[in-house]
Amino acid sequence: MVAVNERGEAVFRVFLPDASSVEIVGDFTDWSRAAVAMHRVPPGWWEATISLDIGTHQFCYLVDGQLQIADYAAHGVRLDRSGRWLSDVYVRSAASAVGQPAMPTMRHVQPRTPTV
Repeated sequence: MVAVNERGEAVFRVFLPDASSVEIVGDFTDWSRAAVAMHRVPPGWWEATISLDIGTHQFCYLVDGQLQIADYAAHGVRLDRSGRWLSDVYVRSAASAVGQPAMPTMRHVQPRTPTV
C-alpha cells in the first residue's frame, strides 16, 4: 500500500515476510538505476518513504533482486506495453496536499430501512 503524508511524501508498505530484500523501482528511479531499498519492520512488513514530484508516478516492488510485483493497494494499477503490471502513486500539489488525503476518502453510509 502507498499513502501520501501531509508533507507530500509517499509512504510505501508491503507485506512480504519471506523476502530477503525489497526495493522500489519506478519512473522516479529510472526503473532500477537508483532503486530505493526498503527496510524490514517485523513481523514481515517492508517500508520506505520517498519525496516525489507532483503528479502520477508508476512503480513496482523488486523482491530479492529479481521478482517485480505490483502494489494492488496503491492509487491504481496498469498493464504496460511489455505485459507487466505497474502501480500508480499520485502526489498532489503541495498546497492541496497539506491536511488533505492523497486520494478521495470513503465513508460509511447507514442503510435505510425500506418502506413498505
